[in-house]
Amino acid sequence: LEDPKGRRIMIGWLGNWAHKDTPARVDGWQGMMSLPRKLSLSGLNLVSEPVEELALLRGKSMLAGKAIPDKREWVDIPAAETVDLEAQLRVPVQGKGIFEIQLRCSEDGRRVVRVGYEAARDRVFIERMGLEKGPREPAEGPGRREKGKVQVRIVLDKSSVEVFAGRPATSSLTTMIFPDPIDRGIRYRATG
Repeated sequence: LEDPKGRRIMIGWLGNWAHKDTPARVDGWQGMMSLPRKLSLSGLNLVSEPVEELALLRGKSMLAGKAIPDKREWVDIPAAETVDLEAQLRVPVQGKGIFEIQLRCSEDGRRVVRVGYEAARDRVFIERMGLEKGPREPAEGPGRREKGKVQVRIVLDKSSVEVFAGRPATSSLTTMIFPDPIDRGIRYRATG
């Protein structure tokens, strides 16, 4: 649809009826809407980015301007059910590292939604690990590294994760998740 500002806005539909144990089938609801996205073109590439108005929903910034250390230890950040995270990753031309953020972590670390960027394959990914309900297949797409940098935005809602890569965002992933309500841990690390 075209809004009064002349922007092309799209709202996607998340639904996965292939898995019999998804709450969508068990509890009688049939999916959910994605974030509203502004569509545009960058050359021949379709750009799909969250509308600017989503910034009005943000709370206080927790990590603004902080560098992510290149080490194997996890860095914990305050637990939350929802997150809107933007990161600019510096990646050497022959980089082989991985930036990973784990969302909705259980206390023992066995249930988690992994979201990240793998430099060697220039890909962003979402993986659901140990979750008892819903789809288990990973989602992945191009990372869109440009001039040694990758721009990534991760938006976590109570039952979905959306990832946007590139500036402008010419790669996006969206998936439903069904975490245990008590799993609210968040941690990140960068290696390589």
